[in-house]
Amino acid sequence: MAGNPFKKVKANDPFDPSAEAWNSFIDTTVKFKEFQQQKNGGEVGKGLTQRIEVLVKNNSGSDAHWLGILGIGTSEITEAENSSEFKSRIVLDGEAPATATHKGKFVVCQEVIPDGEIGKACVMGMTAVLIDVTDADHTHADVKNADATQLSSAPYGMAKIIYKPAGTGSKWSLVALSHNTGVRPGEATTGQWSETHLAAITTTETANASTWSWGTNGLKLRIFRYTYAYDGNEILYGFWRDIQFTPDGKLHAVSAETRFTVDTPGACP
Repeated sequence: MAGNPFKKVKANDPFDPSAEAWNSFIDTTVKFKEFQQQKNGGEVGKGLTQRIEVLVKNNSGSDAHWLGILGIGTSEITEAENSSEFKSRIVLDGEAPATATHKGKFVVCQEVIPDGEIGKACVMGMTAVLIDVTDADHTHADVKNADATQLSSAPYGMAKIIYKPAGTGSKWSLVALSHNTGVRPGEATTGQWSETHLAAITTTETANASTWSWGTNGLKLRIFRYTYAYDGNEILYGFWRDIQFTPDGKLHAVSAETRFTVDTPGACP
């Protein structure tokens, strides 16, 4: 068909489409059918963006299995070595998982990545993963030291557990990788203490006696923090210290902490 390859035809006109027109028709039909499958709940997950994947070079010394764990080291491509490729092609350095360096810094492989090769891995979003569940009440997971096959459950961590079977032990689970790691020991949720936070503090803490000062007196602020001693006496303690500023806003002095009892012994609600 000469001229415009997408020119419409009338009834009884000869139909002899060009390769360009026919291939465009096929591509459009395929895309339309994919859209219908997604809209009508056809093939589960087809076409949905469930995760953010990056390229990772496996420098762990062993082959990384599908849904295995690699700790994130440095960038395989540095800006100093190749500025253009560093900005346009992200490749991370994958290492053998170690809790000392990879807590909150790991990926879940989305394919087998032989040692020394580059492959795809999930750095954020939903993925299946094996978790060593040490406490059935744990809500998160993070790297397990020297174990590239599974994560370890925890009250907090980079992986929020969306689903896991009941009980403890190694469980195939669904997690959402993110940087919202949950409540860590020493942190409180807005408006209330979480059970995770309270259970993590297992000894009676003493007040911090260190001080620091400089300059002349100015504005004084009093700040507070609280801890719950879960070592048998079950007392909620409060701590306060004064912070002073000079009239021009410079830090002047920080007092030692003073500890006080918030409530009497008894189970924390």
